[in-house]
Amino acid sequence: MYIPIVIAILFAIYITNSVLIERKHSHLVLKEFEHRIHVNGIRGKSTVTRLIAASLREGGINTLGKTTGSAARLVIGHRKDMEIPRTEADIAEQKQIIDMYKGQGYRAIVFECMAINPIYQKYLEEKIMHSTIGVITNIREDHMDMLGQTLPEIARSLCATIPKNGHLITAETNPKLLTILRKECKRRNTKFHAVGSMRIGDKQMSMFDHFEYKSNVAIAIKVAQLTGIKRSTALNGMHKAQPDPGAFALKKIIKHKKTIHWANLFAINDSESFIMTSKALRTKVGDKTIRAVILNNRHDRPDRVSQFANIAVKSIGADYIFAFGDYEKNVIKEVAKLTRKRKNKNVVVVSMGNESMHSELAGTKLLKVISKAIVEDEFLLLGSVNIHTKQSQALLKFLEKNHAH
Repeated sequence: MYIPIVIAILFAIYITNSVLIERKHSHLVLKEFEHRIHVNGIRGKSTVTRLIAASLREGGINTLGKTTGSAARLVIGHRKDMEIPRTEADIAEQKQIIDMYKGQGYRAIVFECMAINPIYQKYLEEKIMHSTIGVITNIREDHMDMLGQTLPEIARSLCATIPKNGHLITAETNPKLLTILRKECKRRNTKFHAVGSMRIGDKQMSMFDHFEYKSNVAIAIKVAQLTGIKRSTALNGMHKAQPDPGAFALKKIIKHKKTIHWANLFAINDSESFIMTSKALRTKVGDKTIRAVILNNRHDRPDRVSQFANIAVKSIGADYIFAFGDYEKNVIKEVAKLTRKRKNKNVVVVSMGNESMHSELAGTKLLKVISKAIVEDEFLLLGSVNIHTKQSQALLKFLEKNHAH
């Protein structure tokens, strides 16, 4: 008879203690960290976190940055990172880091949102971060099982981290999606800043030692301005900062009497981001440079075969296509269909995947086959679709470890 009463009392004590702990944490965050920036979105969160932290630091604001994902890092200086040891990701990590670094003189925290589920995103924002500035980098089709099946649904899910009585910054440019964000900001009494049209000079972009997006830089500049830091100061900090481990650099490789501009885009598998990045790279190497695309298809992703063949032919304007992995015959058929129907220029397709004679070649020999197939002396080579096949891993092992930027 008394057991249920005891359990109820213990549960009440547990809830009360939890509420008191949360309140104590919230008071600590609000009191100690003047600027609290919560970075959410689909693409570029880790990079934007680093750029913002570097901008604030350069402006004299002692700043603690934290990125998440497979390469979780604490960013405590322009060139000083600390790896976060973990067995698995847990949203409690955000609170633990904040509590760990209290009283160490940090005026700002810039944390990448480490949750995909909107319920957990909401908890991170309202119980842990209490952000003064929220960031939604962009809205793309990804994590659709949790965020929603359409872009508007994904936008509404990402709204979970919009602060109350603060600022929201986004580089998204889709008018329909901007309307959704703007309405939610109004509901939360938060000022909305869309920076997709901010002009960033090519000279400023050329000073990065890795490939960077203007949209990411625009977000960081706006955060800096809201905290009283000049644009030029913010850019100086960004140029000094260490890139995220996941960031890529366009590599210039001289091999087999050819000049190869290599871009590892295997991990960018949403079409919008891939097209945008590819176009930026074309501008960087010269629009007349020959374009070659590796379509690296996996057996469990058949839907990407026609999608990326279409992108390679129509959006990238590929002169050469190299089929890695599976579905090589499908790639050949898709490209033939696209060039016949659209009356595009001829595209050379070379089969180098699991059904070809090249399937077991080492990376250096794969590159040699590619170089021999391309008649021209200079070309841009883009890796696309997926990262995990025998051929892509062999090529990456050779290119990434043996060639500097």
